[in-house]
Amino acid sequence: MNNKLSKLMGLLLAASLLLGGIGSAFAANSYTPVAGPSAVTITEKLYLEKEDTLVPQVSYTITVSSSAVDASGAAVPTADYSGSPSVTTGTVSFAPGDSVQGSGDNYSRYVEGAFVIDMSGVSFKRPGVYRFAITKTQSAANSDIAVSNNNASTKFVEVYVEDDTEGSDYKLKQTTIINSTSEETSGTAEGKNMADHYPAVGHDLTVSKTVTGNQGLKDKYFTFTITLSSGVEGASYAIDYSNADAVIDSAAQPASITIGSDGTGQAEVKLMHAQSVKVADLPYGIGYSVTESDNAGYTVSTELTSEDANTGDSGGTGGSAIATGSGVATVADSYSTADATVAYTNDKTGTIPTGIILSAGPAAAATLIAGAGMIAALLMKKRRDGR
Repeated sequence: MNNKLSKLMGLLLAASLLLGGIGSAFAANSYTPVAGPSAVTITEKLYLEKEDTLVPQVSYTITVSSSAVDASGAAVPTADYSGSPSVTTGTVSFAPGDSVQGSGDNYSRYVEGAFVIDMSGVSFKRPGVYRFAITKTQSAANSDIAVSNNNASTKFVEVYVEDDTEGSDYKLKQTTIINSTSEETSGTAEGKNMADHYPAVGHDLTVSKTVTGNQGLKDKYFTFTITLSSGVEGASYAIDYSNADAVIDSAAQPASITIGSDGTGQAEVKLMHAQSVKVADLPYGIGYSVTESDNAGYTVSTELTSEDANTGDSGGTGGSAIATGSGVATVADSYSTADATVAYTNDKTGTIPTGIILSAGPAAAATLIAGAGMIAALLMKKRRDGR
């Protein structure tokens, strides 16, 4: 009895060990899921065409698809992964005054920012290539700014999941990179650039002079102070005198406005009736102000004509109105983006005292009539005396 019981216990123990071994073997055939990193950084670089190109006021937003595709573009079975990526830093903005790296022309200067994508919410369960598409969009508020994408191909967050089994423990490992459809996958480092190019968008500032009124001096020169602000040190902008006098009393008017170390530049020009000057090829985003002097005794009015697509015809940063109209001596726009003409009209009108002449008219007529009567009487008397 005891011998039979011992044999039965031995069989049960063997079966238990066998089942335990089978269970362990089955367990070893299941991969331990692995998650992506919490921070995948994409560097956004905006390259500027010329040495004096200003940083535009522009922003971008990045989004990432929630569904993965494989290297061939086919959808990855949801059984192979769970969850979706998110964007922890999804907006990057640039503006005048941002620190610019590099120097020179031909897009060698740039500003940069970063997008950060969080992949830790995705659990990868099997080896494979998991691609999540990246979409970058320019803000609608500044979509008129002529930025071109240096690499327009679709970009992805790519997670390479590999078998990393050790002994009987089935493990996975992952490598996350940024990639695009037009670039090699091997050797690509995390944090690939998403570069854009911003051309030197040039526009002109024109200042014109008109004199009206019967006392206005058409041959008088009025002085205009033109100031540029928020510029790049050393940049120089030519002044066009094709519709004005480049030389006055043997003295040449300033040929250009040069930006100094404080980001500003200034020139004084003189204009008379029906003349104008033009400051040519100003960069997008530069500020300007125009002030007239030497106008005592005149009634001054101003008008601004602009094709400012970013802020409207009234101009100004953020659409703030630019002061124009009667009595305005200075017209200024702190963020100029398009051709603009600032027109000054000076009026000086005097009243001719025509009333005095009219009131003397009846008396003069009466004097003439009386005189004529006296002459007629004398002639008649002379005739009678002659008889």
